[in-house]
Amino acid sequence: MPLADFRATQDREALGQEFFDVYDDVIYKQTWFADYLQSVAAAKLDYVGKFQTDTTTVETLAADIRSTLGLTRHLMRSAGTADDLYRLKRRRLCATHSQRKRS
Repeated sequence: MPLADFRATQDREALGQEFFDVYDDVIYKQTWFADYLQSVAAAKLDYVGKFQTDTTTVETLAADIRSTLGLTRHLMRSAGTADDLYRLKRRRLCATHSQRKRS
């Protein structure tokens, strides 16, 4: 399949072999992972394909992402930066998983 080149420079160099090696590797891994998820009957993610690009507002999409990730306005204000918010959410997730009983 041809790969669109959206680089905006006029004097751009042709994409080299290293680029295509990495691209092929990414496609291989993506295909492998999709096959793996299918083989273990993994549940589909509710939010994938949930919205139509031509009718969904950015505000609606952002609100749904916040809801899905459990990002309250209070949490977002208290975090300060996006990196701080990520660290806070990661710590909470790790704490939740470490408190579960192991089977």
